[in-house]
Amino acid sequence: MKEILDAGGTSFLIPVVLALVVLYAIRGLNGLHSRKYQNRKEFLEVWDNTRIQDDLWLEVTVRHLFGAYLPARVVHLALAQPNKSESLLQLSELWDLFDYDPETETVRWRRKRHATVKRRRTMWRLMFAAYFISAFAAVGSGIAAAHFGPGTFVGWVWGGFAVVCAFVALVNVWNEDGFRTSITRGDYWMNRINRTADKARKRPQGRED
Repeated sequence: MKEILDAGGTSFLIPVVLALVVLYAIRGLNGLHSRKYQNRKEFLEVWDNTRIQDDLWLEVTVRHLFGAYLPARVVHLALAQPNKSESLLQLSELWDLFDYDPETETVRWRRKRHATVKRRRTMWRLMFAAYFISAFAAVGSGIAAAHFGPGTFVGWVWGGFAVVCAFVALVNVWNEDGFRTSITRGDYWMNRINRTADKARKRPQGRED
């Protein structure tokens, strides 16, 4: 190590650190893309059909498997679909974009600007573009940081900027899934949830289908 420091100074440290950051970022992205497979696998391992009517177990289990709090009625709605795990995954990706009213058991878009498919598609494209811009900016900043070296103030500024850009890229790629799902399935699930809640309110008290 001493020989390396004597030969190249400490300038090699920033590229090494950035390489580690990139490695963990790639692992994180791979984790995002394998999440659907993992959720299906855990779904089959953990699911217990004999406890479906236990609302508390249902909500806690779905939260554990998919990372989103879905009310029991919404979970039952997903379980009525042919592809149960895929439906639960779609709803978990959409849930942060929804505003749920526990009294009426209906949902609406949390932000008005997300109410139309056109706007959600625009947001998705902006996130996709922001991801690539931030990723390239992180790489460029990392190269600049390595050039100036950690022994200089400018080097640390560029290094810090590279970390910020990498973080922005990861945030955008993380949120991109929800908006992509909202384009194709957002309105479908919102309408289905609200129609089901409306039918439940109109159903005579004490009557069960």
